[in-house]
Amino acid sequence: MVTAISRYGVRVIPNTMQVIDGLQKKGQLLEGPHIDAFEETFAQRFGHSRAVTTSYGRMAFYYILQALDFPKGSEIIFPALTFWVMPADTRSLRLTWFGTRCATSDTAAISAGA
Repeated sequence: MVTAISRYGVRVIPNTMQVIDGLQKKGQLLEGPHIDAFEETFAQRFGHSRAVTTSYGRMAFYYILQALDFPKGSEIIFPALTFWVMPADTRSLRLTWFGTRCATSDTAAISAGA
């Protein structure tokens, strides 16, 4: 059963910084048994056999593009307000990105991101 995150925010354990420091010293802050356990639990919660976590949404986007396995040269359209790394990631996968921009208050233009 899926439940919502508390409206009062994420719970923080009292010794958060000590836990982070300890994991970092063991080289397990970004990878390791705790991350594996979290991904396994997350996947089970949503009825899947596997989940992959990322540190940033742009990395998740990169993994999604890889998983979709678009043919080289496929066109990806981005909204006007996009972090610059996302089109760069698209180019690194040999895909073509197009960015939108507002031309007037009620129309939009699309320009190639060469």
